[in-house]
Amino acid sequence: MNLKRINNNDVSLSNYSGRVIILDFWATWCGPCKLELPGYIELYNTYKNKGLVIIGVTIWWDSIDEIVSSIQTNKINYPVLIGNDSVCNLYGGIDGVPTTLIINPQGQIVKTMIGYDNKKAFEDEINKWLQNTSPFILSTSPENKETNVPIDTIIQAVFNKDINSTAFRWRSYI
Repeated sequence: MNLKRINNNDVSLSNYSGRVIILDFWATWCGPCKLELPGYIELYNTYKNKGLVIIGVTIWWDSIDEIVSSIQTNKINYPVLIGNDSVCNLYGGIDGVPTTLIINPQGQIVKTMIGYDNKKAFEDEINKWLQNTSPFILSTSPENKETNVPIDTIIQAVFNKDINSTAFRWRSYI
């Protein structure tokens, strides 16, 4: 799936391979969608460094201005993409909003949730899969204390050649 962010950058789900994804199809005018947003924001804050990605996909003719306004008003802190009929059909057709897909680290849809659900329902589902992710550990301290660091941060450190200036130690954490 390739979609555009509001800033016109392309985003692909394949960028998040190996992570648990909450893929939320929603609309700015949808009352139940708005009720779910605070829970997603809290989940993202709690689990983003533990392997969770939340992606909102706006569908059904929201204007860019409406989407931007909703992101700002609701203080959405995760990526929001602009959906279309093609992406809805890709996931078997989205008949109503909110529709939320839980995607495991292997890229398989493991749960479809249609209609409003509370934060606990999503948290219970993602915790089944987050336990099966293998985050990387990056040690930057002289004492070699281990710190959980998202893979994106590790990759950025390598590209910025920060790895040469600090004693980094990589290993898989299971």
